[in-house]
Amino acid sequence: MTETMLYDALAARDWTAIALPAELVATEGDITWIVGPLDDGRWFATDDAELDPDRVTFFASRLAAIAFQWEGWLDVYPNYDDNQRTERFGWLADPDWMTAAEVAEQYHLTPGAVRVAIFRGQAHHAGVWKRSAQLWLIRACEAERLWGRR
Repeated sequence: MTETMLYDALAARDWTAIALPAELVATEGDITWIVGPLDDGRWFATDDAELDPDRVTFFASRLAAIAFQWEGWLDVYPNYDDNQRTERFGWLADPDWMTAAEVAEQYHLTPGAVRVAIFRGQAHHAGVWKRSAQLWLIRACEAERLWGRR
């Protein structure tokens, strides 16, 4: 989806076209909070409370878009506890999730080194948890030291 396509879908009030390529991050009754990729590599964050271009914010990464939504969620629900989640209410994305590419970018490592670190750590997914990023980064740095930059 391009930025123009996103704005066209907003003008047409076509939530399906907007949400189809996006990730659901929270649900609040009849309101859905999402983040989605654009063709140019940026990400957008919005919700369907009002389909208005002023309610769309753009970011350089998925992580930044999710963090923006998480901050908004905490503004509305400062004492939110995951035990409050129901089918129609709750935060669905982990704001601390980072992909291997995002870890590599943030900590100035090569993506290959992070992939090696994840593989050697026997992870079964394409990303790492930010909370345990220190362990992964130690392994990534060891991989770069032992095998060179990949």
